[in-house]
Amino acid sequence: GQFHVISWILTIWLSGSFLIFVLTRVLGAEVSYGQTLGIIGYSVIPLIIAVSVLPVLGSIPILNIFTKVYNCLIVCDFCLSLSLLSLSLSLSPLSPYSALIPLL
Repeated sequence: GQFHVISWILTIWLSGSFLIFVLTRVLGAEVSYGQTLGIIGYSVIPLIIAVSVLPVLGSIPILNIFTKVYNCLIVCDFCLSLSLLSLSLSLSPLSPYSALIPLL
């Protein structure tokens, strides 16, 4: 297979999580880098499911678009809910929204 792709995936995951970690800390949250890695990592699970389903639904354009939009919304909701669970209520109200930046 294409095992050389794994290093690129890990690099993007680690550097993207670091960017989200820095943005969250700037917005006033007391979050660790490990929490950020976990939130971003678990948020990728619905995307993996979508990528495995899309070849089957590729022949029907409306289902293809619906699957992409639905999974993007699921990932946003999942990432936001994990962020809210890991952050306390006394933090800046903008800190959970930093989790949505990679999806924009």
